[in-house]
Amino acid sequence: MSYELIWEPEGVVQRYTGMLTADSLLGATKRVHCDPRYDHARYVIADLSAIEGHSMTPIVLTELLAHLYGAHASHPNCRMVFVTVDRLLALLIERVLKTSDDKSYEVEIMPSEAAARDWLASQPALHAMSDVMGFLIR
Repeated sequence: MSYELIWEPEGVVQRYTGMLTADSLLGATKRVHCDPRYDHARYVIADLSAIEGHSMTPIVLTELLAHLYGAHASHPNCRMVFVTVDRLLALLIERVLKTSDDKSYEVEIMPSEAAARDWLASQPALHAMSDVMGFLIR
């Protein structure tokens, strides 16, 4: 499995090919979150359209959910879109990342990168404040 990170002015595309593994998905996510450009990203598009198969499980996606939760604490103004037409993979993403009580980022699943970009363009800008330092009044 390989992936490519393509940084754009307002976000990043994670383009995966071959077999999607936990190491590649989590590794790409960690690389994105550690990059200073992520602090200003509006979106992450995880393009899974060219994968040949995957070894995703609820456990792997729960680990991804934890990484997203941590990143959301310091940068809450981002959305994540998965591009796939694999119904089972989409259902797994939906079940773990979209409907979890621990979800953080808004997550969508689209059938093409063009559809993902159209959806992102239709969304209002997010202007949430980070609560990393605990300044928000509860």
